[in-house]
Amino acid sequence: MLRRQAWLLAGALALSAGCQASDTSERMELSDQEASIEKLDNLSMRTERDATILSSSKAEQSTIVIRRVRFGERHDRSPETLVHATLASLKSMDSAIVQGPKDFAHGLYGGVQYDLSYTPPAGGGSTYQRRHVLLFGRTYAYHLIHTAPDGQLGEFANEFSEVVDSFREES
Repeated sequence: MLRRQAWLLAGALALSAGCQASDTSERMELSDQEASIEKLDNLSMRTERDATILSSSKAEQSTIVIRRVRFGERHDRSPETLVHATLASLKSMDSAIVQGPKDFAHGLYGGVQYDLSYTPPAGGGSTYQRRHVLLFGRTYAYHLIHTAPDGQLGEFANEFSEVVDSFREES
């Protein structure tokens, strides 16, 4: 019993520390997604359809896409359903090699991560790599997707980690 209480206290303290740390930084509002991230000076943001796209002049062919979807009983989408639907969608991509889902540790939300490589039909035969994180907030599930040409995912990996680590639902 004492061990369980210590574990719960440690979890509460970690969550509190995560909230305090991200609350002190300047935030970039992703209003279409009802979310925010820590402001990163080297990122530009645009909206296409129902997604927010972040890019950097440092890694021109790398992009980060953030897209929300409703989930829960009211929307007939459980976290498990979204995990399996995401996996099926990723596997349906041309020449896709998918790893995951594996549990993803985020300070505020539960989630899973997929890693894959694929060759899009309009890509001229080029292979791309993708890291796809699916986080479950209170109201929405969020797809945070980093895509880059094969061998270039690492050039923008720190920025993607900062986006994911600082991600916060605002609804």
